[in-house]
Amino acid sequence: MPEKPSHKRAKRKAAGKRGETEVPLPRGRRLDAKKKVGRAFRAEEIQPTGSGKAFLDAARRLKDSSSKTKILRTRQIKNGLEPIIKEKKVS
Repeated sequence: MPEKPSHKRAKRKAAGKRGETEVPLPRGRRLDAKKKVGRAFRAEEIQPTGSGKAFLDAARRLKDSSSKTKILRTRQIKNGLEPIIKEKKVS
């Protein structure tokens, strides 16, 4: 399934000027964005929607990354309910 333009935009925004998108991981997987922050790197995985399995897979990709800071970004609910997760650091 092709990638949506909104997902591409989110990846570019997460990577910023000094980062890169689609960073290779072991076993043929790819991390959405990796950005240099000071002397360290920050890994980000954007998972706007999906099942619980999709979120677990994104968390596993972050865990396999060598970056010190790992962030999983998801969509914020705007229909009056509390947001589930906007930004979550994964350890």
